[in-house]
Amino acid sequence: MVAVTVVAMVVVSLYTAFAAGFANVKWAREDLRATQIMLKRLETVRLYTWTQIQDNTYFPTNSYTEYYDPAGLTNGSGGGVPYAVAISRTPNPSFSPSASYSSNMLLVTARVTWISGKAQRKREITCYVARYGIQNYILNN
Repeated sequence: MVAVTVVAMVVVSLYTAFAAGFANVKWAREDLRATQIMLKRLETVRLYTWTQIQDNTYFPTNSYTEYYDPAGLTNGSGGGVPYAVAISRTPNPSFSPSASYSSNMLLVTARVTWISGKAQRKREITCYVARYGIQNYILNN
């Protein structure tokens, strides 16, 4: 009877450990995908000139949905977790202490939200863009 109790406790413990491990892998995978989505969008910032990054036709700030498995949408297997992506531009960001060059800066923010299980999760990343930044050297403007 003691051996059966010990074996039952070991089996329950192993099941719990495996379930927790798979849940952690799922959360890490979703978090990584959210980070990839944000970085993909912010990496394009380096390709735009100052006027292009302020123009919605070149750098749109509308919200959109991206999926964990975009190939699944075409083959009918679902598409995975939907990520709601929002991009925003903030002109003249405030600095502490104040800076005279803030009128030549933009703060670009990418936010991603998604539902994981029953919880809503979100990630956010920001970067500054300077009017006289590196894109002028790359694009010879």
